[in-house]
Amino acid sequence: MARKIIKDLNWRLAKVLYNFFAKAAHWQKLKAAMPSFMRRFISKYIVKAVADAYDRERRLRWINDKSILLADYPRCGVNWLRFVLATLLNYRMTGEIRKLTIAEMGKFAPTVHSHGNFDSHCFNDGASFAKTHSHYFPEYRRAVMIYRNPFEAIKSLHTHESYTLDDVDFELTDVPKRFGVELSGEKIEGLSQNESFLHYWCQEYVTHHETWLAAIHARPSDFFVVKYEDMLEHCEKLLPAIISFVGLETPTLTNEQISMLAAMYTRRHANWRTENDIAYRNRKFRELENVICVSELERLNSGLAARVAEIRSELDSVRVIPASINGAC
Repeated sequence: MARKIIKDLNWRLAKVLYNFFAKAAHWQKLKAAMPSFMRRFISKYIVKAVADAYDRERRLRWINDKSILLADYPRCGVNWLRFVLATLLNYRMTGEIRKLTIAEMGKFAPTVHSHGNFDSHCFNDGASFAKTHSHYFPEYRRAVMIYRNPFEAIKSLHTHESYTLDDVDFELTDVPKRFGVELSGEKIEGLSQNESFLHYWCQEYVTHHETWLAAIHARPSDFFVVKYEDMLEHCEKLLPAIISFVGLETPTLTNEQISMLAAMYTRRHANWRTENDIAYRNRKFRELENVICVSELERLNSGLAARVAEIRSELDSVRVIPASINGAC
């Protein structure tokens, strides 16, 4: 009982401190009165320490040995997995296979790092799904991890950030494209905003996957690694293996139901829901082709470019490829 009270107090304190610093970051008068070196110090060390502590408390509070993480580096398709698996859980409850809303999907596979109450639907005697974009942590015992060509993911992240508003949840609200956006990530002296964005997120790509790959090599049976591009081309053939890994084979799906599930969700479902959205995304991707690319990263940092290529190769070596699509991949 005492341990539970202490854990609850730790979580609440971490949340209060995190919310305080999150609000303080938008206080323009405070920012203007503070020297730039002090702002950088606070952001790099104090705010990061508070955010890390809050993140750890959420993991310890919500994740257990029966949790199955649905994980990716940002913009690699984890919501696609969430929708598919949430649809299967809903089918278990109702006997109906239908397209779910974002709110329904969140009920069946909530985000570990959300700020609200975490109330995940349990199945198979206590198993549950939880989504994360984070690096690997020891609390994550089992996971389905989806990865993607890093430059396509970073272009998608750039496009996503330049389309949304700071204080609006893009997945729940239709919002206009904004101009003069300040992209996320550490700004590097001497580099443009786009160059800094590419460099920062490629470093993150390496760090993120190094942590997951270490766990995958140590406990391969606990992880199911999916390539986003395989999902695009062979979703119907991958689904039975994913379903088996997470333990949702019952009730058994017919071939027709698997085909229906594979076609039910596309990459536009969560984020790009109208033709104008799609047109904007395609135009933005074309604009970024020579900005977020291998040759540009090689120019900025050849060592980092080589490490990104190594990580991609290593991920390809551990991804699950059903025999039926071996010749196609």
